[in-house]
Amino acid sequence: MTTAHENSAAGGPNPAKVVADGQMRDGVLVVAVTGEVDLDAAQELSRALEGGLEGPASCVVADFSRVTFCDSTGLNVLLRAHHGGDLRIAGPPPSVTRLLELTGADAVLRVYPDVATAVAGG
Repeated sequence: MTTAHENSAAGGPNPAKVVADGQMRDGVLVVAVTGEVDLDAAQELSRALEGGLEGPASCVVADFSRVTFCDSTGLNVLLRAHHGGDLRIAGPPPSVTRLLELTGADAVLRVYPDVATAVAGG
């Protein structure tokens, strides 16, 4: 049996996509992330998050609601971006939530149940 992650590594159906929607919501830039966040997606995700934090946005929300996999490389991108400014993670699936809990990153990163809550900061 092949996992979704193995499919992606072999050019399968779940490569990550990182899209900054270009719209500021109350001074917040939302970056939509889909698919697998791993070594192949790290550079693109890093550029989107860090670029947003260096721009006019007061903070960046990483919408992880459509992420199917995240490894330690993706986690390191999130932690580096967090140290560069106000980063919020919205809607991570259970597998990403578990990764954050196991590594203790949930005590450092600001995680919200959905984009609207993350944008509001509450």
